[in-house]
Amino acid sequence: MAIECRKRYIDYFKQPYLLLLALLCSVNTLLAQSSEKSQAARERINTLNQTAKKLNSDSTAQALILGHEAYLLAVKENDKLLQAQTMLTLSEGYLYDDSYDMALQYAYDALDIFQSLKDQAGIADAYTLLGWLFYDTENPILSMDYHQKAEKLVAAGTDIKKKATALNAIGLVFQMMNNSDSAKVYFQKTIAIAEKNKINTILGAALNNLGICENMLGQYPQAIAHFEKAMEMEAIDSKHNRLPLAEIQNQLAYSFLKLNNYKKTDSLLISARSIIDASTSNTRKEKLLDNLHTSALLYQATGNYQRAFDCLQQYIATNNEIVSRNKTEMVDALHLRRETQAREKQINELNAQKELRSFQRNALAAGLVLLGIIGFLLYSRLRRKQQRDKEMEAMKRLLIEKELDETLHEKEALTDKLGFKDQNIKEYALLLTHNDELLKNFIQETSHLMTEDADIKSMPNSYNKLVKKFLQDLEQHANDKTLHLSSDDAHADFFFNLLQKYPHLTENERKLCAQIRLNLSSKEIAALNNISVKSVEMARYRLRKHFGLQKNEDLNAFIRSF
Repeated sequence: MAIECRKRYIDYFKQPYLLLLALLCSVNTLLAQSSEKSQAARERINTLNQTAKKLNSDSTAQALILGHEAYLLAVKENDKLLQAQTMLTLSEGYLYDDSYDMALQYAYDALDIFQSLKDQAGIADAYTLLGWLFYDTENPILSMDYHQKAEKLVAAGTDIKKKATALNAIGLVFQMMNNSDSAKVYFQKTIAIAEKNKINTILGAALNNLGICENMLGQYPQAIAHFEKAMEMEAIDSKHNRLPLAEIQNQLAYSFLKLNNYKKTDSLLISARSIIDASTSNTRKEKLLDNLHTSALLYQATGNYQRAFDCLQQYIATNNEIVSRNKTEMVDALHLRRETQAREKQINELNAQKELRSFQRNALAAGLVLLGIIGFLLYSRLRRKQQRDKEMEAMKRLLIEKELDETLHEKEALTDKLGFKDQNIKEYALLLTHNDELLKNFIQETSHLMTEDADIKSMPNSYNKLVKKFLQDLEQHANDKTLHLSSDDAHADFFFNLLQKYPHLTENERKLCAQIRLNLSSKEIAALNNISVKSVEMARYRLRKHFGLQKNEDLNAFIRSF
């Protein structure tokens, strides 16, 4: 009895102990799972950021979507460093998209976070991005300020590539300010670092920039030497992105233009334009501007003023797409607003210090001031989050509307094409009907010949004439059928495009277009259609008039363009 009581007594105290042990194990498991989830989220954010950076130049819309997804995850994880890094990625994406106001806002927000964390590498990256932003909006003063700040920070670090990039950026700003001598100094420093460390990409860019400086100074042979060496570097390094090669060819063409070597200039411009047109990068527009500018100068020098005027108009239109006056003014206004806010913040901080010193004796007043500051910060953060949520919703809505419009356009195009195919089927059915009629006529005439009371000796001749006539009709019909099939089947896309622009073409005009597209001469067309050559020439004249072609425009080339 005493032993049983003792067991019950031990079990009574053992159960709470076991429950506590189980609870501690559960808490430890939950903490481990939470840590694993957090680590997975951070890896996901880094992956999204890296992917967005790769897509920024060629697929900006997709890069922005990934960047916003990474930012939301960083906010959810409450990781300030990841938030700032994601903001820089978004800023770079909006910069490629020419949305300078959004790019500036995200860059400033990232800079604020990096400064609060005292992350020197992050601050340098933010300064560099701000420098490029003001460079693109043609504000050399602010661009120089930020690039010089970035250069001071990276000079103290160990990243050689960033050092060379910072020096090259400062040289470009001096170049924008038409200070070629100062620009050359920085480009030569960049070249020295790039050659020593075998950084071919930066070396090619710096050589190209140095060549531009020589062009600005009128030293065209020296410029050509730099450009040719830059092309060698790009040939080694630019396996996928050939736009830098196009940029060098544009500048090299300008040098040869100034030396009156128009043939070499034209060859380089054509080569550069082919690379630019084949590129899908958002940075292709800047290369296109250089190409159009030099092309306009070339045509002006060779007396082709119409082509020069066309290139100049295209240059103005492309330049307006990249940097409009409204965008530049908006960026300047945002920068001015930030400076004003910074000054207001300094004033507020000074006032707060004065108030703090004035009310140090009153703890209650100090507490109220503290609560007010906390409330203001919470309100600002909430408002900023709401603004970002609105921007996300607006962007998603625009993407959905764009996809819907593209779907509707594709549906309309498919409907038109289906209607065109139905018309081809109807015409083919008519050909089959005509075939049947030929066969019926032959049978009827044969039967009629057999029932006539004609001379038996003349029947073979009559029968042979009838067979010969039938074979001629059948051969003519086969030619028509072959031409119809080759025109409406093999060239269905050609007819579809042609009729989209000229829907009132007759059947004979369509047939003539198909024969011209097959490079048939007027004599061959006349023989094929059993008409005279003069009739073919008249038909070609009416067709030119229908298309509204001038005398110097080639009808064959015009038709083959569809």
